[in-house]
Amino acid sequence: MSSYESSAFSNWYVEECCDWEGVECDPSHTRIHKIFFPHLRSDSEPWFPNATLFAQFKDLQELELPGNYIGGFISIHAFRKLKHLRKLNLRDNFIQNGSNLCWGKYLLLYNLDLSGNKLQGNLPECLCDNLFLKELILSHNNLFGSINSCLGNMTSLRLLDLSDNQFSGYFPSLIISNLTNIESLFLSRNELQGKISLCVFANLSRLSELDISFNHLEVETEMMSPSCFPSFKLSTLSLGGCNVKKISPWMLHNITSELWLSGNNLTGLFISNFQNITSKLTLLDISDNFLHGTLPEGINLNFPELRHLDLSNNSFNGNLPIFFSVQLQMLDLSDNQFQGGIPHGMTSNMSCLLYLRLSRNNLTGELSSYLPVLPKLNILILGGNQFGGQLPVQICQMRDLHVLDLSENDLSGDIPDCVDNVTSWLDSSYGGYFLYDSWNKIDLTFKGSRYIFSAPPLAYLRVIDVSCNRLTGKIPIQMTRLKGIHSLNVSNNLLIGQIPSSLGNLINLESLDLSHNNLTGVLPHELVGLVYLSAFNVSFNNLSGMIPIWKQFGTFESDSYLGNPNLCGHPLQIKCNDSAETPPIYARAEKSVSIMYFAVLICPFFIVICLG
Repeated sequence: MSSYESSAFSNWYVEECCDWEGVECDPSHTRIHKIFFPHLRSDSEPWFPNATLFAQFKDLQELELPGNYIGGFISIHAFRKLKHLRKLNLRDNFIQNGSNLCWGKYLLLYNLDLSGNKLQGNLPECLCDNLFLKELILSHNNLFGSINSCLGNMTSLRLLDLSDNQFSGYFPSLIISNLTNIESLFLSRNELQGKISLCVFANLSRLSELDISFNHLEVETEMMSPSCFPSFKLSTLSLGGCNVKKISPWMLHNITSELWLSGNNLTGLFISNFQNITSKLTLLDISDNFLHGTLPEGINLNFPELRHLDLSNNSFNGNLPIFFSVQLQMLDLSDNQFQGGIPHGMTSNMSCLLYLRLSRNNLTGELSSYLPVLPKLNILILGGNQFGGQLPVQICQMRDLHVLDLSENDLSGDIPDCVDNVTSWLDSSYGGYFLYDSWNKIDLTFKGSRYIFSAPPLAYLRVIDVSCNRLTGKIPIQMTRLKGIHSLNVSNNLLIGQIPSSLGNLINLESLDLSHNNLTGVLPHELVGLVYLSAFNVSFNNLSGMIPIWKQFGTFESDSYLGNPNLCGHPLQIKCNDSAETPPIYARAEKSVSIMYFAVLICPFFIVICLG
């Protein structure tokens, strides 16, 4: 046993094996039937454990070693002794060679998970020897080439996940049609090509989840002919980026939960696609298409059970609908041409809402009059509209708010002094209730650039962006208590006064943009303590004095300080003179240097006197 294995399994030497760490025994408490060691190692060097360590447990049924940077096994054939092994979980490791995992003729596996490894090349044919496999998960690897036809012989499969690889060639219709027991099929984000019909799946009566999105496919969705009628009842259908041109009526009747159709070629009016429909869908994503026209006021009548609705990046216009499902948690209507205000009825019954994004439309009116208190809201993005009036104080009552983006509007007045009521901004460790899901993707200005954030990083991000408005007054002292935020952008406003030295309390701040305002005074030396700060901009204000050069401030370019005629020092070309204002810390530093210099000059004089 290696030294690492000796330390990792150090308590596997006590007499009672059922008390060992990471093991479970059978009901008789005499034999180990499960070993579970998730994310045991932090070392980035690949680990090659000896398979004989596990093979000694002849009654082992489940072996799970995810996230341990395993590169393979020494004495791998020892696994053949595990005649009762049914589940093998090696996900999120560093296994590159799949041919070393060929035990199909010796093991009776039901579940094999090799996702998130470094598997390369073609799909190893020996994996198809596992004829009794019910679940095969190979997602997030580097497998390429055509999908091996031997998969068609694995008729016991209920779940097959080959997503996020580089498989190419024509869609394996014949292989898929042989998998008559399949319930969940995931082939998304590969390089598969061709024109296919969903009739390929018509006879897979147990099929419940199907995801073939974001390949190079053109998918025909019609399935209502006598020769092609769906025998299944799907819970989830994902056809993102599949060149779908039409929403077929069967989708809205046969799909009971989620329909993903983003990034297609859907055209026409919303009403023409969904008229006289009452669907049980809980999720509908038809973003990034070419749909247009108005939305029905009572869209909740068509979709009474919706929790997630994404209609972003189309050409919808007119007023926003009045009524949505009361269960709605996520609503994205951004990048359309909606106009008018936010109807009171639209948001008055949205107490479950977690995510509201209406950015880049033509919405108008005083936001403080429209916006209700949404107690569970995590993300509010209303930028790129024409909202006026003051910043709504209702924001201060949304204590779980993570991201606030009201940029590029016509808001005026002072920044509310109640911003420190938002609990999640005070402490970055405060999570509140945040819905983790693949749909949580937003683009934000962060560190001066536009980025797309998704879960799980989005769950930890705290952002305030009120840039490009007409806000006045000073930066409120309450804003300097928001120790949880990572990005603060108040640029392109009419703010006055000095930069509060207590901004140095925002210990998690990574991006600070105060540019294009009327701020005065010196740059507070306390900002040097913001150790995570990597983007900083105070350009085009009326600041004066010496620019800090300590720590990360030595890395900022001159663009961060332009347009402040009275600022001096590196990285600007303007040298500081004796009359330049110097922040207290630098004044103290200069004074210390002067005292040291004076001491150096006079010390020899005193030494001479003493010796004399």
